[in-house]
Amino acid sequence: MRYLVSLLMFFIPFSSVGHVFFKLEHAEYPTSYLFGTMHMLCGPEVEIPANVQQAFIDSQQLVVEIDLTDIQQIREIQANIRQQPTNYLDEHLTEEQQTQLSERVEQVLQAPYPAMKEIRPFLLNALFMQHYMDCPDSMLLMDEAFITRAKMAQKTVVGLETALQQLQVFDSLPLAEQVTSLLEVALNPEQTKVELKALEELYLSDNSEALHRHILAESEGTPQFEEAVLIERNHSWVEQLQEILPQHSSFIAVGAGHLGGQDGLIQLLQQQGYQLTPIAVDFKAQTEH
Repeated sequence: MRYLVSLLMFFIPFSSVGHVFFKLEHAEYPTSYLFGTMHMLCGPEVEIPANVQQAFIDSQQLVVEIDLTDIQQIREIQANIRQQPTNYLDEHLTEEQQTQLSERVEQVLQAPYPAMKEIRPFLLNALFMQHYMDCPDSMLLMDEAFITRAKMAQKTVVGLETALQQLQVFDSLPLAEQVTSLLEVALNPEQTKVELKALEELYLSDNSEALHRHILAESEGTPQFEEAVLIERNHSWVEQLQEILPQHSSFIAVGAGHLGGQDGLIQLLQQQGYQLTPIAVDFKAQTEH
């Protein structure tokens, strides 16, 4: 399931200190915070940690991958939801595989296969994973929660990239491998559920070192995946953050996988003179709340 990890949290972190939340300090600039998110989590037993929420409140602006409340971003997604060529599944799947996938789409997604088969494979992948997460009640969409709260508090929301730029990242990956991943996820619900549960538990334990080992095993043999989705974007984001962070205290919320490694945001920000102090977090909902 090479792309399973990426779709769930848009990558998992590695850092020597083993956390997903950091305080950013610079001698000349306001204090900011860096928080690695997991885009989908099951609730109600999980909530955004109290110290993370306080850091968000104390910050003047929110920095995210994409501002999904921006109508232009929504329009870009809608205009580019179909894979090109639209008959890509006919080209990459056998007749038997198409039949199997068709059955899963109609049973799990409860949508007609002819209407769904033109959608980008990584988007179909994400839809299957949402269903396979087996959330007993509600789902915590962490990135959306921060954006919604920022809008309510009239904080500025800064997007590091556009929806079209993020879609183009997947266009740079081999389509055949994306289709293979889609088929693996769609046809193996129990395996997918186990994988999703393992990822969620690792993230909620605030254990980035274990997460790093896990993603290395999952993405083995796909070097272009790390280069296109992580490394290139991380360097681009840090260039923008060099302009953003000196101006205002910022709360940066991006997929947790962008934090770690030699080309991760932690290392790149340290190279720009920032001191990153890890802060332990507890994702368990407090019963007295």
